[in-house]
Amino acid sequence: MRFGLQSVGLAVAAAAAAAVLAVGASAAVSGAATLSVHKSDYGNILVGPGGFVVYLYGPDRRSKSTCYGTCAKAWPPLLTKGRPVAGPGIKANLLGMTTRKDGSAQVTYNGHPLYFDNQTGESHKAGEVGCQQFNVNGGIWLIMKPNGQPNRSKAKPHVEAGA
Repeated sequence: MRFGLQSVGLAVAAAAAAAVLAVGASAAVSGAATLSVHKSDYGNILVGPGGFVVYLYGPDRRSKSTCYGTCAKAWPPLLTKGRPVAGPGIKANLLGMTTRKDGSAQVTYNGHPLYFDNQTGESHKAGEVGCQQFNVNGGIWLIMKPNGQPNRSKAKPHVEAGA
């Protein structure tokens, strides 16, 4: 009897440890991108991992990206491995994904595929907006509001912090 209880106790402990490891492993492997809201000179805007501002591209339609090649090098898509996560201020029902031509999953918000700015090098700090209302690569780039609408505010002069 004593042997039986110890075996049961060991089995329960092993099962609990396996469950903890499985949950931790799935969270680490998922690589799901998190979208959050950040306060800026333009009001509340969307930011991706690391707090970097995300943009929408005007020519994209119906959750389909049209930014590939040179465009995607200048404006890297916000990719995810697993369902994107709604961080603080994000409406989960507006968060989604679209499949790019190479099979990777790009995060969308209210049907708009999202991108980071690598065009000017101005958006190199968390929360920094460098390319609002920027017309390049065949279309206009806009930051997004938490309600899922483009922020159409005119671009403000970019000033480095501490300058």
